[in-house]
Amino acid sequence: HNSVPGRDTVWSDNCDGEGTNWLGLQLMLVRDQLSGRRGWTNFLAELIDQDSGTPYDKHCQFVWQSAVRSASQALVHAVEEFAGSAQGGRGEVPPICRRSGCNRPTWNGRPGEYCSRTCRGAEGGGRAPVN
Repeated sequence: HNSVPGRDTVWSDNCDGEGTNWLGLQLMLVRDQLSGRRGWTNFLAELIDQDSGTPYDKHCQFVWQSAVRSASQALVHAVEEFAGSAQGGRGEVPPICRRSGCNRPTWNGRPGEYCSRTCRGAEGGGRAPVN
């Protein structure tokens, strides 16, 4: 998962499930190797040429992208569930970054803060100071 849309659409899910998530693909192959199972390996072998990394056709590309979207949505849901339980089960939305257009939670869970040094620096137009 990527925390910033547009930063990486190849190795990550692009924060919204629209990236190709090659890192996730490789991790599932390693997971199969370590567990001795072949579920992901077999699934991916039907969709993607393992020598070139290219989907066999548009349908295969669609199936893989659907899997990435589904995983991204599951991750976001799990994080939201965790955030709700961490706040006493109230299901409250945590404070979001103060930079316009960024909807990520603040780094420390406090309102009026940024989500990262990158956002803090972008808001000021320069590099973020390192504390």
